[in-house]
Amino acid sequence: MKIGIITFWQSQDNYGQILQCWALQHFLMSIGHDAYLIRYTHTNPKPLLKEQLKKILKVYPVLKKILNLLCIKKKSLQLVSHQRCFDDFKNKNIKQSSIVYRNLSDLQKNPPQADCYIVGSDQVWAQLLYTSNNETYFLNFGDKKIKRISYAASFAMEEYPQKMRQRLSKQLQRFDAISVREKSGVRICDSVGVKAELVLDPTFLLGREFYMRFITGNRNDNYVFFYVLNINSPEDIYWEQLSSFFQSQQYKMIVTTASGFNQISFELKDCIYEYPTIEQWLSLIYNSALVVTTSFHGVALSIKLNKPFLFIPLSGHYAGSNNRVLDLLDALGLSERVIYNAFECKSRMGKAIMWDEVNIKLDKLIESSRFFLTKNLKS
Repeated sequence: MKIGIITFWQSQDNYGQILQCWALQHFLMSIGHDAYLIRYTHTNPKPLLKEQLKKILKVYPVLKKILNLLCIKKKSLQLVSHQRCFDDFKNKNIKQSSIVYRNLSDLQKNPPQADCYIVGSDQVWAQLLYTSNNETYFLNFGDKKIKRISYAASFAMEEYPQKMRQRLSKQLQRFDAISVREKSGVRICDSVGVKAELVLDPTFLLGREFYMRFITGNRNDNYVFFYVLNINSPEDIYWEQLSSFFQSQQYKMIVTTASGFNQISFELKDCIYEYPTIEQWLSLIYNSALVVTTSFHGVALSIKLNKPFLFIPLSGHYAGSNNRVLDLLDALGLSERVIYNAFECKSRMGKAIMWDEVNIKLDKLIESSRFFLTKNLKS
């Protein structure tokens, strides 16, 4: 079966986004399907306030100087993104459509050829239906006879806005089968009269051997690997206390940052910043003594590679994305790997994870998730 996948794929620094895209495609290929990424360019309209602020800054000399400094900082961050070589990984490992679709109209006028469309994973349904272009993530294009499935789609919210629920229900009626990544997603679908199954993120569908082929080198240095995104200050990850503790234990701290990390405002002290390729990022997890992360995929790949980890929940605007991690850890009996202060890190770091027990639970969830796809992809 020829399968076209709609998901997020454009990031230059979010390792999980690219790996979930790669993993779903390669699992489908491993069970005999011809799967490819439909390159749809998701963009958010720039906030009006931000544009107005830029105009104001250009008027006043002092503020203009600040703006120039910020621009220099931004260019240095773009250079850092270039070091990660995400495009090289995508071009080498992900089969992609020859066409890049810019909007829903492009997809409707010239729909991708497929026997089935799949949307997911990632936070594809967090794109609210205030604009018709976001109907792309509800597969509102192509012949009606084409099968439509969601796999591990995420709303990244506890409740869907009441005023948009009728629109959501209409969009979901288009699907032949629906699966989501969080319990909250099941509840949201249920609230609009649609049944959804709970499945694992695509990164779990593949066996460990798929990731081991990317592992490069064998680092012998004793380090804690921090993979952090969506934080606005060092206090968000208890940096002062944790860095002091890890230094006292003779650990180096290697930090890799990703989307939403406010590098313009602050830097973490007493650590080594690294901006690895995807292969090197997996290797940093695999060779570390401990992974500390605010990221779902930081947790997911630590579990897949059976590496000790601690998860620091996000706060504020990004708190809605904690559910996917908390649901997963609860299902695997790993809830104690969540820390809410620096003291918990010190007390839980030394506790061993019973990986044999975790893997038995995980294998059952993987089997169920794989079955969802194999069952619904039958002709």
